[in-house]
Amino acid sequence: MVSHVDGVFAILTLSMLPSTNSSYLQENQSCFVFYLSWKPKITVCFTKSVLSLQLALSHVSPILVCLLSSTSAFLPPHFSPNCHSSSSFHFPFFFESFCSAWLDRWRKLWTSNDSKELWKVAIRVVHKWKVVSNNKEHFEMIYQDKEGSDIHVVVPNTCMAAYNDKFEVDNTYTVSNFAVQPNNLVFKPSTHKFLVKFTGGTSVNDVNKHDIPPMQRTFTNFPDIMTGKFKKNVLIDVIGVIDAIGYQQTQSGGKKMQVNFVLRDAANNTMNCTLWEDYAKKFFKFHEENPTTSGPTVILLSYAKVKEQGQYPLSVTNTFHVTKLQINPDLPSVKDFVNGFSKEALRTVSSQLSSYSQ
Repeated sequence: MVSHVDGVFAILTLSMLPSTNSSYLQENQSCFVFYLSWKPKITVCFTKSVLSLQLALSHVSPILVCLLSSTSAFLPPHFSPNCHSSSSFHFPFFFESFCSAWLDRWRKLWTSNDSKELWKVAIRVVHKWKVVSNNKEHFEMIYQDKEGSDIHVVVPNTCMAAYNDKFEVDNTYTVSNFAVQPNNLVFKPSTHKFLVKFTGGTSVNDVNKHDIPPMQRTFTNFPDIMTGKFKKNVLIDVIGVIDAIGYQQTQSGGKKMQVNFVLRDAANNTMNCTLWEDYAKKFFKFHEENPTTSGPTVILLSYAKVKEQGQYPLSVTNTFHVTKLQINPDLPSVKDFVNGFSKEALRTVSSQLSSYSQ
């Protein structure tokens, strides 16, 4: 099972603490074992790949085993597994300082590297989308942990049939045994330097058994986009009301479907926006089904790409897979955004869009 305590994700199993009343050091090849007489009883085992921290109260026979990476990059700075005598440690303060050091290093879920595959974490699915590449389909996701950190997840074609139906957006899960590799994408939906990749041995369980809150979106404001104050290789979230609609290609065929419009924010800044293919189709369908919509039309683009000025003006646009388009979503952040407009400004954008609908 998985426990999330104080921001630390740990793999928990049951074991038995060897009965001993003496303190001694046993060296067995690459494994150093310390049996301590101080109560609660503790066994600390170091191996080349796994650190096993065992703890039991004197009146409890099953103990908690917390499996963590013991690579040198993650060891507490004041601790060295190369010590050869128990006198090198100060007890009982060692255990407290040891755990404190590990808490600091494991405070967030994704302070990970790509040195192992024995990960086991509790996550919430924030976003999920399908990708077709070289005539093969796979799906990808964004995971978020309880601390709010997120990471990009890739489920390859060879694993899609086994995992596609198991994941739904906004559900929580325990996921274990997956690969971690560098995030070298040109446009990244997550700022994390690594991404997760499923393997045939990846395990998924504990559906909706974790208390992980929804992701809090941070919108990139229009002035920052216009002045380049954002990471250009990271996809962004933007929000605005439609102020004017320009060129539209409503039928697919010789040209890709598209719609161009101008977004406006509460500070009267404007930004060009272009939606392509399925995103344009969704936009056209919305206005076909809501021809007499009163009030502003709010566009919320998650994981949008900034297209810098060249032949055409600076604009925000969708990617062909990861971008999420929401039109007038019933969200607190959207209501707060609309409430920032003056009544006169809302009347202006509403009347302009009504003329388009007619």
